[in-house]
Amino acid sequence: MISFKKRNMICGLFVKGHRDYNDLKSKNFWRIVPQSQFTAYEKTGDIQLAKIFSGSEFSRLSIAKTAAE
Repeated sequence: MISFKKRNMICGLFVKGHRDYNDLKSKNFWRIVPQSQFTAYEKTGDIQLAKIFSGSEFSRLSIAKTAAE
């Protein structure tokens, strides 16, 4: 779960394998696939399903609990 200072929280997956990961990371920007797009992203790997967020807007990060937990 990703909580923001000025918007609603989201559940998402950080994308680390894309070619611009290090460049975005150095600027505190992050590609995140929202939970609503997990299935499509797993099937296609389409980076267009991810959104870019500024890390300066994050207020809290936490690991989401799965249904089995």
